[in-house]
Amino acid sequence: MDSLLFVPNKTVFTHPAGYLFGVTRLQYYISRFTAVKENGDLYIDNGFHYIDALIPENNTLVLSNLPQGKYKEITFAVGLDSLLNQTDKLPTTVENLNMAWPILMGGGYHFVKMEGVYEDATGNHGYAVHIGRNENVIRIRIPNTGIQIEPGENRISLSMNITEWFKNPVIYDFNVDGNYTMGNPVAMSKIKKNAEDIFTK
Repeated sequence: MDSLLFVPNKTVFTHPAGYLFGVTRLQYYISRFTAVKENGDLYIDNGFHYIDALIPENNTLVLSNLPQGKYKEITFAVGLDSLLNQTDKLPTTVENLNMAWPILMGGGYHFVKMEGVYEDATGNHGYAVHIGRNENVIRIRIPNTGIQIEPGENRISLSMNITEWFKNPVIYDFNVDGNYTMGNPVAMSKIKKNAEDIFTK
C-alpha cells in the first residue's frame, strides 16, 4: 500500500481580498486518481476516498500497489463522477451521511465542505464553501511531479494552497460573492475554476 498525504499549508490565511480567515472544517472526496510514469505506464485507482484535512488519520488517500518508479504526472478529481454522485449510492458511513447533498437541491453528495471564520473591518463572520452537483467536479492535473517511488516507500505528500480557492482566475470575496455558496451556482462555479490549481507537489 502507498498513501498520498494532503497537507494544508497554514492554519491562518490572508484572503486575496485583504482580510484574514481561518479554516475549521475541510472535508472532500478524491476520485479518479491516475499517475503516469516517465516511460508512459499508467497507474489507475478507480476508487473514491473521503479526506478530512484537519484530522491526520483521515487525511490520507491509500493507493493499492503503486509500482516503483518515477512519475511525471498525476491527475485526480475533487468530487465524485455522476455514477457515484447519487443519493444513497455510497456506503452508509457517518462521513458519507454528513456529506449528503439535499435531495431538494439535486441529491448526491457534497464534493467539498470548507468552513471557518473571516475577519474584516466590521468584525468576525462565518463562511461555508460547500461545493456539489455534477457540473462542479474539480479536475486536478499536476505535471512535472518528479515523484519517485522507491522500494519500501509508502507515502507521497501534496500541499494544498488554501488561498488558491479564492483567486486565479478570479478573486472570490466573501463580502461580494457571498459567504455561503450552497444553492448558488455562480458562486460554486467560481470556486471550482479557482480550485483547479490548489495542489502542488
